[in-house]
Amino acid sequence: MTRTDVPPRVHNGGALIPALTFASVTTLVIAGVGTLILSHSNRARVEAAHSKAIHLAEAGINYEIDWASLDPNNEDQPHHVVPSLGQSGIKAVAVGKGKFEVGIVAEDGSPWKAGNPMKVISTGTYGGVSRTIEAVGRPQSVFGGMYSQHNFAVFGLKEVRMNGATNRIEGNLGTNGSVDFNPSRSSMVTGDIVFFGCNTNISGSNVYKESSPKALPTVSELAAQRFSGGLTYLKANNDNANLKKFNPSLLNYLLTNLVGAGFTKSTWTLTNNSFNTLLPDLHAGDKPKKSGGYRYNTDSDGLYGKKVLIMPPGNYYFESVSVTSGTAAILVDNSQGPVNIWIGGSGTTGDSLNCTVILTDPDPSTFRIYYGKKANLSVNGTTWLPGVIYAVDDSKTSSVTMSGNTTIYGSVFAWYVRLNGTNTIEHPGPGSSIGYHGDPVVGYSYGRQWREVNAQGESVFPDGTKY
Repeated sequence: MTRTDVPPRVHNGGALIPALTFASVTTLVIAGVGTLILSHSNRARVEAAHSKAIHLAEAGINYEIDWASLDPNNEDQPHHVVPSLGQSGIKAVAVGKGKFEVGIVAEDGSPWKAGNPMKVISTGTYGGVSRTIEAVGRPQSVFGGMYSQHNFAVFGLKEVRMNGATNRIEGNLGTNGSVDFNPSRSSMVTGDIVFFGCNTNISGSNVYKESSPKALPTVSELAAQRFSGGLTYLKANNDNANLKKFNPSLLNYLLTNLVGAGFTKSTWTLTNNSFNTLLPDLHAGDKPKKSGGYRYNTDSDGLYGKKVLIMPPGNYYFESVSVTSGTAAILVDNSQGPVNIWIGGSGTTGDSLNCTVILTDPDPSTFRIYYGKKANLSVNGTTWLPGVIYAVDDSKTSSVTMSGNTTIYGSVFAWYVRLNGTNTIEHPGPGSSIGYHGDPVVGYSYGRQWREVNAQGESVFPDGTKY
């Protein structure tokens, strides 16, 4: 009998242990990778939500500043954080899966008044994340500034008429009506010619058309913004009593030695007779520069030999101006602050400021003539006048006529602008200092200056970054 030896069976688990270990480690690695991927995914979603929330908040800033600029002199136009009766509250706008909520206050947190800087507060929300930013919308003068759409040397709401080939507009010309060149030379304008909401047969590379008319506040509206009671208040509460003349006892003709010129708050007429009691200026330094003058003068004109009325900083009010004498002169002391002349009243007789006008500071932002009458203001006899003439009355008939050889270094706004003879209106250009607080506002801009704030309105940046 043959015997076959069969080896015994061996149950060996040594190979299973590494397999199990490998499987366990693999599972842990996969779980870790999954957790990491999920963590990164969640983090990405949160970061995306934070990013989208701040972008929505910025969109709210842009929205509100653009919205307020549609009617920049209307306090009821924007959305207010704390609205008064008739005003809109905070505006909420849905944008895709997110939204922004925006409103405004004044810079100091009080209720906002038209024409002033506004603090715009906007909160963007996305994916449960909310972020709030603040920005200051700063008013831009209709007379020009860094952010103004157009810096107009001349704007005639109904008409601009240029008679003669020697008139010049150095800057932009705008109108809601018509432009009449006689002769037909659009080259008399060095800047853009912009027609707002009207048609024209004038063509050229510098001619543009806008679809809607440009709205400008009237002198009455502007006065109401600046003074409670407007022109009526200003008629009784002006600075006419502060008009000065040189001291006849101290013949040095210095602005530090002035006396009252005899006007009162009720002196609403300025005529040639108003200069009869004034002292003639005999200071040799006030001769024209071409004659060796070095003080109160221009190249071809000066105060020398003229009876001088001096206007310190303030707001002066008249209802009749007729100054045509060759011996009359006005010295505007705008180096110490803005000087504004307001001409109002219900009369329809035209006014004339046809005399020498000299400014102590050539900055056009600090001298304004606001003409609110249903009449024509004639400007002549002054060779170089920095400043702005604004003649937009309620009846839509006010006009400005320039004759002779006059240069306005600034802007002229009126329903009708007429240039006769040899005249120049020159705008200082974008970014100039021609605009200042109190001017008609063309819109608001913040120039991308903003800060993020927390729930308490405090800056979230550790350095306390402000606007």
